[in-house]
Amino acid sequence: MEPLTAGIIVTLIATKAFEKTGEKLSEEVWTRVSQFLSALKRKDPQTASVQSIID
Repeated sequence: MEPLTAGIIVTLIATKAFEKTGEKLSEEVWTRVSQFLSALKRKDPQTASVQSIID
């Protein structure tokens, strides 16, 4: 295998790995934000209602 071909293959594999990592990270962040907002609504509904007005 030529070095250029090997480099291209490695680049493609690394790109795909970073895409998957980004997807997992964004899913986790979204889950944590949702959990935080739910907890906020339970603890302080008035603040949570102000937050919904801002959005």
